[in-house]
Amino acid sequence: MALFLFCIFCLLLLCTPFVSGAGLANGLVMGKVFWIHLMMGAGYLALLVSLFKKRLLKLNGADGLLIAYYLSILLTYSWKLNPEPEKLVFATQLVGLWFVLRQALTLYRPLSGFILFLFTLGGLAEALLGMAQLHGWALSNHALFPITGTFYNPGPYSGYLALLLPVCLSFTRQNKTFLKYYGWLCTMAILLVLPAGMSRSAWLAALIGCGYLAYSWHHEKIQLFARKHPKSLRILFLAGCLVGMGCLYTGYHLKKDSADGRFLLWKVTTEVITRHPLSGTGLGGFPAAYAQAQADYLQQATHQEALVAGCPEYAFNEFLQIGAEQGLFSLFLFLFWLGSIGYYAKKQKRVEIIACLISFILFACASYPLQLPEFWLLLIFLGAISVTPEPQIQITPVSHRQKTTIGILDTSILIGLYAFFCQKGYYPAYRKWNNLQALYQSQAYASIADDYLELASRLPHKPEVLFEAAQCQSKTGNPQEAIRLLKRAVCLSADPMIHYMLAKNEQAMHHYQDAEKTLRYALHILPERIYPYYLLVQLYADPDYYQPEKLKAMADSVLTKEPKVNSTAIREMRENVRHLLLK
Repeated sequence: MALFLFCIFCLLLLCTPFVSGAGLANGLVMGKVFWIHLMMGAGYLALLVSLFKKRLLKLNGADGLLIAYYLSILLTYSWKLNPEPEKLVFATQLVGLWFVLRQALTLYRPLSGFILFLFTLGGLAEALLGMAQLHGWALSNHALFPITGTFYNPGPYSGYLALLLPVCLSFTRQNKTFLKYYGWLCTMAILLVLPAGMSRSAWLAALIGCGYLAYSWHHEKIQLFARKHPKSLRILFLAGCLVGMGCLYTGYHLKKDSADGRFLLWKVTTEVITRHPLSGTGLGGFPAAYAQAQADYLQQATHQEALVAGCPEYAFNEFLQIGAEQGLFSLFLFLFWLGSIGYYAKKQKRVEIIACLISFILFACASYPLQLPEFWLLLIFLGAISVTPEPQIQITPVSHRQKTTIGILDTSILIGLYAFFCQKGYYPAYRKWNNLQALYQSQAYASIADDYLELASRLPHKPEVLFEAAQCQSKTGNPQEAIRLLKRAVCLSADPMIHYMLAKNEQAMHHYQDAEKTLRYALHILPERIYPYYLLVQLYADPDYYQPEKLKAMADSVLTKEPKVNSTAIREMRENVRHLLLK
């Protein structure tokens, strides 16, 4: 019974990438998150049934490191602001998932082969879907990109395929003919579609991961060649270095502005870490802390850095983001946990999992995989396979260590079920948000203002909800309520648009000095945007706050500053400023 439940649980959980939350706001991500929460109920049931068996998992260092990292998240979290309650619930479910899989693999070790097969099957399906999107046979999830798979954009889609590629390639070494040809089919399908994603970090992750796998298989031949032909090896090494340098140079200039923006992003994120080295900003505290650090940094930055600056939600480097949010101690715990996975994988000679782990680390250095549920599932599943050794028969009577194991598993079930009930209220809130967004985009503000206020009380950690609710209040003549909502939103987001709207409402309430302070701060976050200068022109032109010298200075900025992209909105703002100056 337990084996059947575990198999069904793994099968349904690994279908997560193909779940789409139709009818939910941000359904591509939230649909998958809610699906994981739902499936975890079946996982805890299977775990409960398995406890009646005589064999229990043997705890090791990886289990302790994961629990320690989870506790560090709780300790550094800003409970007063409560910026990411949903991520806390999801983290709790992931810890529960880890112990569910550890117990399942302890009881039924062949389950690992079934799990890896399901991963490769998912990779094949993703690759085929990408090909269909490229040829116009299936719709992309983003209007600007022809290929996204089941993701929102091609970046994480390419990264997910890059991580699965070593696992698919490992199937080509199987003894069974069917699995060998199946492995080649999956590998070729991914290789055909991966270049179309235009993700340099995914290409590098796939290349290094598969390179490690190939070296692991043929290291004896390579070492023999090195001993027999040392000069040839040196020539090959030099040629490889030159080719690598050429690839890095080409990759940098392929999307130069994007690369420069990443470098600035990482530089400013290190500033955030130096301000909170031990405590961090807390889970969900990165965007607002980054906005403050960037506002300070760009006051002495070069013009080129100001041009490529953005308002990121993530650090595009998971290790820097963990260091910024949970502090350096938590970052070391996470790195040690990854290292323990690699250690146990090497001990069990699971080179495909080590290769996948290497690919993950490389991709995580330039993207945001841990902000998406699919990558966490991949990491937890492969990690549990790595650290679970071949099962041994339990010795009776029950030892102290086995009692500890039972206690951890029981606690995992209870906490996981509590997390399941905590997230239940979010699902109808996201459905309501999706329905309200249709009316919001139609600008039917009066009819949805009260509904948005109620939604903001249910999702107070979503700055997008707060922004839309504030817009409804502002448009219906209630700027004071809009200010209350926006002041919370600026604590959760780096988007300067929130500051622009806050300043407009402060000006409507005749809080002119507050409005000026808000706009000046927003201007420092992104100094090359023309819109804050335009809003300052309107503020200084207000008869109750008329300041001609400041008005002229801001007007000159609007009229002379070169925008990143010329648009109709820029031309309209400049025309309005000329009109204002003539008056």
